[in-house]
Amino acid sequence: MPIGTEYLGDGWRDADIEGLPPLQVRRPVMRDIAAGGQYWWIACVRCADGTPLLAEGVAAADLCVEVGNAIIAEVMKERPIQAPKGASGG
Repeated sequence: MPIGTEYLGDGWRDADIEGLPPLQVRRPVMRDIAAGGQYWWIACVRCADGTPLLAEGVAAADLCVEVGNAIIAEVMKERPIQAPKGASGG
């Protein structure tokens, strides 16, 4: 049986990271990792108003390590994947 849309990436969710303005994050998908190099996670975070996290000319490589680690932890926070209706549990 083919994989359905339930296994595609989630939508955006609010994230509260201390010291940062309100953000939204989403679960990464394979395309993010393939296209983004070591800073793939930037594609998975944005400001709560939908604008990009980084201002024009600011590079992810220039973020403080603590900030980058906090964002990555929030992006990678484990969330359950729901099996399609009628699927076997194992």
